[in-house]
Amino acid sequence: MFWLLTPAEIALVLSAYVKGVERKARMRRADIHALASLVGVAVNNPKQLPRGRDFIEGRARSRFSSEAQIDAYFRTLQSVKKAQGAGHV
Repeated sequence: MFWLLTPAEIALVLSAYVKGVERKARMRRADIHALASLVGVAVNNPKQLPRGRDFIEGRARSRFSSEAQIDAYFRTLQSVKKAQGAGHV
């Protein structure tokens, strides 16, 4: 097949293949991230674990904190620890 293609066409075929591999890798990373999130919920609060069918079909409500909520939590925790260390609380 490649002997019938021009160098530009070969480059196009190879770039399409690379994009396909990258897309599959992104999808795999998303699957791993979803699995890790579910494991975290299952270990820490199993009653909040979404039903399998709802999660697979994308109907499960997100029960996870956003990055901003997590950041605010740790900033508040840090300020409380500082105040305790200084004897204010």
